[in-house]
Amino acid sequence: MRIYKKIFIIADDLTGTNDTIVQFCKVGYRGVVLTDLKINLLDILRQYDVIGINTNSRVLTPDEAYRRVREVIMWLVTSLTDLGYSLDDVLIYKKVDSTLRGNIIEEVRAIYEVLRPDVIVFAPAYPKRGRKTVNGIHLVNDVPVHKTYFGRDLRTPVKSSYIPDYFLGFNVDYRHIYLSELRSSDKVDVCSYEVISSDIEVSEDFIKLINLIRGCGWVRILWVGSAGLAEYLVYNVVISHGYRGLIIMCIGSLNDVTRRQLSKVVNNVVLIPLNIERLIKDFNNEYLDVRSRVLESLKSNPLAIVLTTSYHDYQIIQSEKLVSELGISRSSLYELISDSFGRLCA
Repeated sequence: MRIYKKIFIIADDLTGTNDTIVQFCKVGYRGVVLTDLKINLLDILRQYDVIGINTNSRVLTPDEAYRRVREVIMWLVTSLTDLGYSLDDVLIYKKVDSTLRGNIIEEVRAIYEVLRPDVIVFAPAYPKRGRKTVNGIHLVNDVPVHKTYFGRDLRTPVKSSYIPDYFLGFNVDYRHIYLSELRSSDKVDVCSYEVISSDIEVSEDFIKLINLIRGCGWVRILWVGSAGLAEYLVYNVVISHGYRGLIIMCIGSLNDVTRRQLSKVVNNVVLIPLNIERLIKDFNNEYLDVRSRVLESLKSNPLAIVLTTSYHDYQIIQSEKLVSELGISRSSLYELISDSFGRLCA
């Protein structure tokens, strides 16, 4: 999980901007779409977490689209720098059409040249709408996209169904991840590349891709995809800003993936592990102790405070001990922990 101060979505049409920004808004973030850059960005940043920018560049020529997106990203980077933001603290998401229409590579190149990210991750699939990438070929309802209506679009015809074709002239180290690799338990070498694209057949493949990319430790990632990728990316980022209140996260999952994700941000947050035995047997005193530790933590003005019931191995050992001591099943104990943890966090 990664903590950002703001998220910016760059899209080539208004529909795409709205489709993507809603993925973040549905989990509680405040979003706005800008169509005019002659605004006071500071006022926007004070009010909103996720800012969508419509470049309206899908039907432009490739050169025109490149210039327009470059102008937009230059304005954004200059404005953020002037306001004291580090580019490492904001997430810039390039939304592309899930049927590959538009000036995709020209616009990605424009952002890349200004932002200079550690890596570009390209995954335009949207399985919920029948748009998949298998063996590097982008499909719409199981038909290569260039053979569908979208390949005959009079204004923005699809150039190719084969994803690697889009990066032939990019002059960087590029790799495509195939389904067999994405779903393999073996380690996949992706960390030495500057541009990565990926097969995505079902929505759960997005989770595998995000976890794979997070494992490389990159700081500045340019995610490029449709609303499909954004829908899953939203659960792997946290937005925090000085104008907003403190974020307190309550994490009770035993999932190893969640524990690994938490380990990557543990140095940037205040971690408060709960005493599981006392949570079940002596709730009131555990509540008072946790409350005291939270209040003490506020003195350091943290980005976030994380309460957890299962991050440390000793917490899991405490749980196993309670199963034996109380003579109940693990599932029954986890229900008790979930109930008590929910009361404490509320």
